[in-house]
Parts: sequence; structure tokens; C-alpha cells
Amino acid sequence: MEAEYSDFLWLTTPEGQAWIRKAAEDKRSLAQLLRVLRKDLSARRAALVVEQVILRQRASEKFPWAHVMLFTRKGLEQATDAWIGGYKARRFPPGGFFADLCCGLGGDLLCLACCGEVHGVEKDPVAALFARANLENVAASLGVGSQAKIFVDDVCNWSEKLDRYVAWHIDPDRRVGGRRTAQLHWSSPSPEVVKKLVASNTAAALKLAPAASCADLCAEATTREWISFRGRCRQQVLWIGPLATAARAHIATVIESEGDPLNIRAEQLVGRPEVPVPITAKIESYIFDPVPSVLASQLVGQMCHQFKLHALSTHGGYLTGEHVPNTRLLLAYRVEEVLPYDQRKLRRWAKTHQVGEVIVKKRSRLVDEARLTTLLRTKGTKRIVVVIAECAGRLWAVVCQPVVGQGF
Repeated sequence: MEAEYSDFLWLTTPEGQAWIRKAAEDKRSLAQLLRVLRKDLSARRAALVVEQVILRQRASEKFPWAHVMLFTRKGLEQATDAWIGGYKARRFPPGGFFADLCCGLGGDLLCLACCGEVHGVEKDPVAALFARANLENVAASLGVGSQAKIFVDDVCNWSEKLDRYVAWHIDPDRRVGGRRTAQLHWSSPSPEVVKKLVASNTAAALKLAPAASCADLCAEATTREWISFRGRCRQQVLWIGPLATAARAHIATVIESEGDPLNIRAEQLVGRPEVPVPITAKIESYIFDPVPSVLASQLVGQMCHQFKLHALSTHGGYLTGEHVPNTRLLLAYRVEEVLPYDQRKLRRWAKTHQVGEVIVKKRSRLVDEARLTTLLRTKGTKRIVVVIAECAGRLWAVVCQPVVGQGF
């Protein structure tokens, strides 16, 4: 039996919130908890309460305020992490009047509310309901008022309403029909609608999948940025008009995940993808693994040029050099030994050197990471990192140690 809007509305009330808190504190299994809740609540409301307990636990990685927020499964999957949202909001003019289109549960909306007045637009009435509740519940933690408005509407109707805002943000639905897509032309709203919105107000930020192509939206006054967070490239942002910092430039960004989401540290690499990648036939004293946003933005050539590094191959992504750059845009490893990739010889080497803990890093599809990790682990105590990298047409196992204390 599917829940009705009145049941979702009940979740936002003090009574519904009290039941969620009570359920979250219960130590019984979810099945037992559900049976207990059904003694006092309808089957639909009991199921919704248990679902919120599960979703809040999952959301704690994205939001430090997850314990007072409401979620849907789809909305949580699409929501911007609070740290990324806080970083993006800094690009908007302080004290401005903003619109957040396709605002979902309010991931970006909450951060924009800290920079100025914001209006959210969401066509899903349940998501809009939860966004409004989330704003009210989190406002005290953020130190802002909850005066932002949420409109239940299709953003297709907003092309003539955007001129009143200083800037706007949009997160097109990439799960139309239940299947995830990285392509803008399968998203909702369509690229044609987005173009109309941009034509009415060029101060825009468009959230995209990291692999998305947006060639038809890239005018002269655009900047494409890829953002790495907790070891992954989480999203691409197309900054348009006054929000663009460098025309036709690519930006690779890495942000730190600890602390206040509205006071984070970030580092950027700015350049163009056509900068050539210098290739070397020699593995030097250090090997480097660029953060995913550098690879996604095609700025490996720019990174090599800026930090005086060389790539080991045209497609592997690993770099090498004689000095460690002071940056968080790459992970650095000090090379101890360079061995030909031969599993039997590597196993003998591991036994001889008493390897106990090993981390395997690879990009080659020919290498089974889990199997090689097991193969190299012996009863010893030595800790190593093994980077499987192609160089000069051969596959190598580079035994190394991580370099700590880079950047920030």
C-alpha cells in the first residue's frame, strides 16, 4: 500500500518527528521495530518512519544535519553533499536573491540560504514538502532564517520569472523513468528548456554528472568545473555568464571533507584540455595519482606543465617526477622498487620482504586488484603500496610508500 501525501505531511509535524526520533533510538531490528510501530500507527506511517530512520543513517555522510532532515530515496541519491553545496554557494554574490530550480530535498538550497534570499522550485510535491521542512529544521544550525520560499512548479514555466534573481542554480533530474543517465539530453528539463532559462538570465550554475557533455550549452562566457570530494569526482558544474571565472576554461577542484560545510578549504587547477601531456619512459623518484577531478576535466597536461611532472603513458593517468608538489590535487608516493609485472615473481618478492599489509592501485583492466592484494599479503609486517602502471609499453609493479603532509 503506497503512502499518500497526507502521510508525508504527517512526517513533517511535531508528532511525526517525535516518532522518527523514538524509532531511531530503538535498538531492535528493523523488522521488530516495524511490528512495534504498527501497534500505534497505520502500516503506511510505520513504514515511512522506519524508512526515515534508514535514510537518515545513509544521509549522515552527506549532511551533518541529517538527524533533523527528511528524505526520499531518490532525493537522497541526487542531493548535493553539504560540503560541495557550501563550496558552490561561495561562488554566488553575497546577500543576493537566488533561485534554485529542481531543488529536490534542498541540498544546494540550504547552502544558498546562507548567502542570501533563495526561492526553490520543485515539481515533485513530496520533495518540495521535505525541502521546506528541511530548511525550517536546519535553519537554526546554519544561523539563518527560514524565510526562503519553495514553489511546487515545473521549471519549464520559469523562463520569464528568472530576471528578478541575481543568479540561479539548476539540478536537472538525471533519473527520469527510474534509470540514471549522465547525458543532458535524457534529463528533465531538456537542454532546450535550459537554454531558454539561460537566455532569460545568464548568471547561472548548471549541475551535471561528471561524464556529461554540454557542448551545446558552452558559450564563450562559460567555465566547466569538476569537483572531487572524498576520493571521487562527485559532480560537474557549468558556470555561465557572471558566475564564470575564466572563459572556456576547465577547472579541477578538490575540497576537504572535515569541519564546517560552510567554511571548507578547496584547491583548484585551472587550464585547458588541449595542453599536451608530456610522456616519459622512466619512472622517477616519486609516482603521483591525480585526484579524479583532474582526470575528468582532462587537465593532466596542465598539471604536468604546472608542477613539472611527466605522465607514464598516454592513457594511464599516473605521473612521475623528482620532487613532490605542495598540492592536494594529487596523491604522492615515494618509489622504493620498480618490478616487472609478473605475479609469481611479485609473490616471491613479497615473501622475501615480509609484506603484511598491501594496497594495490591500478587502472589496467588486465589486473585483478583483489586477487593481487591477496597474493602479495604474507605473514610479515611491512606495509606497502603497489601501483600497477604502464610505462614504455610495459606493465610495472611500483612498490612505494605514501607521502604525507601535502597541501592545505
